[in-house]
Amino acid sequence: MRRLRSTFSSLAPFLLLVWGCEPPAEEAPEPQPPALPEVEHVPGETGVLIASPEGVHTENWDLLASTTGAMVLQAQSLGVARPVPAGVYVLRQYFTPTFTWADPLEVREGQTTRVNLGAIEIVTVPGAVTRSWDLWTADGDSMLSQANPTDEPVVSPSGTFTVKEYFTPAFVWSAAVMVLPGRVTRVELGGLEWRGGQGRYDLYDGSGGQRLIQAYEPDLVYPVPVGTYTLKRYFTDSILAQGVAVGAGQVTVVGR
Repeated sequence: MRRLRSTFSSLAPFLLLVWGCEPPAEEAPEPQPPALPEVEHVPGETGVLIASPEGVHTENWDLLASTTGAMVLQAQSLGVARPVPAGVYVLRQYFTPTFTWADPLEVREGQTTRVNLGAIEIVTVPGAVTRSWDLWTADGDSMLSQANPTDEPVVSPSGTFTVKEYFTPAFVWSAAVMVLPGRVTRVELGGLEWRGGQGRYDLYDGSGGQRLIQAYEPDLVYPVPVGTYTLKRYFTDSILAQGVAVGAGQVTVVGR
């Protein structure tokens, strides 16, 4: 009994230290700006103001007449009010007929029509190969804009969209990306590196039945979305690795 008491006494400080530890504090969520309406009409000069989230000024815009499709304003900057007559218009991304930002857009006499855009930022892991991405409609059937850069916000109207790797419709980086007026929606990718040699490889979905992208080079980190993948030798059905899991913000190294 004396020996047991002695043993417990020697362990007590350690046990109290462990049991007394508080769980690590969770990181506070990134503060968000207040919610904004998609379109608002404020007293002022008759015209339009296309606003983006703070610090995001990466695109220009065109304004067309709703009834005739005639160009009214072209290549205009974000955040700058432009006078136009009262009427109904179509707002599009500059030189991108496929990407309508607002239709119809009503401009009222004696008021400035303010359109509050959001933005999407695709975040890659440090050291990853630079890739770009295309923005598609939510159902993934129609491309809206292409060759957008990663790791910087790109303006977008509010709504739900699908993001795919540039010029690679089969490789969906994120589906159901929701954009809100005045806010930046961030999508965090992971990274994948193959170190097993044997030349280039193709990336397939987890089942190995659908090829997502081909001709990746070994020993380079590629940005890929969260998921599970199969690696095959380039242009063959020879499997290099299966069940390769990639997490957000992490690099998965295979074949070491």
